[in-house]
Amino acid sequence: MARSRYLLYKIREKWTSTRNERAQILLSHYPDLEEAYNLSG
Repeated sequence: MARSRYLLYKIREKWTSTRNERAQILLSHYPDLEEAYNLSG
């Protein structure tokens, strides 16, 4: 999760493929985090 926190600072379109994979895993485990990310951007 330490590496995943930085992907939340970037907009989804600028994620690399690795970050995209990491985000899918992270956000599937923490749906509240996904909702907060979607509301912020």
